[in-house]
Amino acid sequence: MNRSNHPDKEGSGHIESIFSELVAVQEALVSGDRSVLESATVQLDECESALMGLREDPPLRWSEAATAMATARGHVERALGNLEGADDSYRSALEFLEEAGLSEEDYRFRRSNLHTYRGLTKLSGTSKEDWEEAISQFDQSIRLREQVDEPGKEQKWGLSAAWINRGDALARMDDESRAEEALFSFEVAARYLAEFDLNESPSFRTRLALCHLNAAETLVQLTTRFGKKYGERAMEEYSKAAEVLRPGCEGGSKESCRVLGVVLTNACRARLACLPEDLTASERDAREAMALADEYEDDDLEMVVLDVTAHTTLAMVLYSRFDETEDCSAITDVVEEGLDRAGKFLEANFKETTLDPIIGELFRYGALTYGRAQPHFLSDYLLDYLDPEREGISFDRSPACHEVAVQVLWQVLADIERQGFTGMGTPEFDRRMELRIDLNRCRERLAEIRSVRFTNE
Repeated sequence: MNRSNHPDKEGSGHIESIFSELVAVQEALVSGDRSVLESATVQLDECESALMGLREDPPLRWSEAATAMATARGHVERALGNLEGADDSYRSALEFLEEAGLSEEDYRFRRSNLHTYRGLTKLSGTSKEDWEEAISQFDQSIRLREQVDEPGKEQKWGLSAAWINRGDALARMDDESRAEEALFSFEVAARYLAEFDLNESPSFRTRLALCHLNAAETLVQLTTRFGKKYGERAMEEYSKAAEVLRPGCEGGSKESCRVLGVVLTNACRARLACLPEDLTASERDAREAMALADEYEDDDLEMVVLDVTAHTTLAMVLYSRFDETEDCSAITDVVEEGLDRAGKFLEANFKETTLDPIIGELFRYGALTYGRAQPHFLSDYLLDYLDPEREGISFDRSPACHEVAVQVLWQVLADIERQGFTGMGTPEFDRRMELRIDLNRCRERLAEIRSVRFTNE
């Protein structure tokens, strides 16, 4: 196909107004606000209607505008979670692009981007078929970009994106050979980024760090799922990701600090799974992640999730080496600090449900600790957080926390029952019976709360 830049721009003033409208759509995408994005779909409908009325405008410029319009609609639909609509829009953009009369270089670049967008859309799917199609789209994007003999910075940036996303799709397949292939993809992406000046943009640091982070996560998968001995290699990749990000943090980059917090938290949890004997390093990473998350406001969901996850990980580390003869406050203080952070967020965002499983996991370590070391405080711990009639932060609407409470209560009560009438007539036996009565009262109160919260609502 012989392509050249289009010269016919006379009479395309109306087309130019369409391009101006699309700038506002881009601003809606940057905002990420759902209501703004939904308004953008109405704006796109109006622009599309106007564009169809300009079909006799210079055809090359019209096709370029139609390509931009379909691409913008794909972005908006993808941001709204309408994956089928997004993919249809990107495919339309590819068809319009054929008639846009771009130079060979611009055509390859735009087509490559559209294949990447289709890949990202399919990557958001939930089936292996979606991920297979994502890999195919990323492969097409890579082939187009690699046709350039001496790719420039923009081409290398696009190639790094396609390779890292390809690796992400491969790693989701739950297949050993695909996971090994994913590692190769992350390595190639990192090589394309090696020539970038990381001080130039926080996004350069982020993407290179993600190459190492994703490689580490894949190595953990190969270790825990497929029995490979890649634990130490995984920790090396986490360390490389952290090394990339630390200069950005020291330079005041909020983005680098966010991603470093994720790296440290994931490294800590991975170490517990792959190298469980190294508890000191796990505790160090968890505490640093908590310190990073503490720099952000309580209304920042991403950092609240990170903070609660880091608190949970630290509680897990401390609990794994806990001796009942020790003071348990080291664990319970960590748990309650994390729960307080989550509770402050939920007071202002009570409809947010994504936090619930994470809160439940953290809540479990507090319950388990009290159940082991100070069972006489277990009822107060559970009711302080789950009884709405008590003062302070309440998770009475949390299914995850209620499930934890039921499980731990029955576990402690079962331990009491197993001891039967041992020591009957002694102070210890009397304390045990008092504890059983107290825990049963707690169990009944929690059942009342659940009957209101999860039956009548």
